[in-house]
Amino acid sequence: MSDTAATRHESPEDLPVRAWRLFDAAAADWLLGLIGAEDLVGAAVGALAVGCDSRWLASIAGLREEDRDVILSGLFGAFRERGIEFPLRDDALKLSAETPLALMVAGAISEEEASVKLWSVADRDQDRSFPELQELRELAISLSLHEDPDCEFDLDLSEWRSAMLSHARRILDRG
Repeated sequence: MSDTAATRHESPEDLPVRAWRLFDAAAADWLLGLIGAEDLVGAAVGALAVGCDSRWLASIAGLREEDRDVILSGLFGAFRERGIEFPLRDDALKLSAETPLALMVAGAISEEEASVKLWSVADRDQDRSFPELQELRELAISLSLHEDPDCEFDLDLSEWRSAMLSHARRILDRG
């Protein structure tokens, strides 16, 4: 199910909440270097389109060039006006990982799609602060080995998907 399909079951009041969550995840991804400014701008535009009213969000949505200082100022403002602390490295890692996990558990993205994103996030956890994230990275690596035609790696995909979902639920339940 696509991200758009997942929103069809939500009430109109839920859309801004979901859009803020996706924007916050995009901010974390940008801070970690996982996405470029154009993707962050797209998340800001998407949030504004569904009713997230914020002058800081509008300033990010209106960016035409990547200016790190302007983006950081906009992000600080957008978080501050909602009473949310600006995500530091560990918070950004958590936020960046929780979003694909939640989308996977909700059925909005596949386990395979989530594993690609989680591998990238886990690579940013240089000091291995989050062992659960490293477990998900190992699962992503096993899928990659399985998909490599030059590698003979036996993997039961249904067990692999079940393990991904189990890890995701455990991580999300812990918060």
